[in-house]
Amino acid sequence: MLSSGMSVRNLPRTLYLLRVSQGLSQAQLAERMRCPRQHISRWEIGRPPKVRTLLRLSEALRVRVDVLLRMA
Repeated sequence: MLSSGMSVRNLPRTLYLLRVSQGLSQAQLAERMRCPRQHISRWEIGRPPKVRTLLRLSEALRVRVDVLLRMA
C-alpha cells in the first residue's frame, strides 16, 4: 500500500516533468533504462509501469521512488 500523498495516478506528469527538467528526451531516458522508447511514452500517457520498473526509473532519473509517486 502506498503511503499518504503517494499515487501512481500522478506518475505520468511527474515522470514527464522530471525527464524534461533533466534535459532528457524519451529516447535518452530509454537508453539509460535499456528499454524501448515506446515504454517511456506509455508511462507518460498513463500506463503504469511494474513496481520493479519504478525502481529502475528512480535510478535512471537519480531520484527516490517516493519522488516519482508524489502528488503533482
